[in-house]
Amino acid sequence: GDVMVIEMQDGNKVTGRWLGVWSGTEVDAIGDIDGDGDVDLIQQNSLSGDVQVVEIENATKVTGRWLGNFSYTIQGVIDDGADGDVDVVLQDGFGNVALIELENGTKVGGAKWLGINNAAVKLFD
Repeated sequence: GDVMVIEMQDGNKVTGRWLGVWSGTEVDAIGDIDGDGDVDLIQQNSLSGDVQVVEIENATKVTGRWLGNFSYTIQGVIDDGADGDVDVVLQDGFGNVALIELENGTKVGGAKWLGINNAAVKLFD
């Protein structure tokens, strides 16, 4: 669907910028993926499973980076290993949890299996 970045300051809308129409995708997580201080988007295509990082600077899409195709769905982002890089947490319908490790927005190796969690992963309240 349509994706828009809305810049806020002190709880008020400063500006809004339309980024485009991304068919079959949803924004599943946000975080500073490339370490530049701007919030970036992580999206997954619900039909194909493709996961992409969309780097944003000054409320404008700079680039999109494909991370891979996963049958798991994105649950959120964490800094696994406290290395300063945001990593993507995924979970499948059977409770299996995996992690895509990122370094400056680029995937490092394959997805890392974290184990089975019979409950849904909840990263935020």
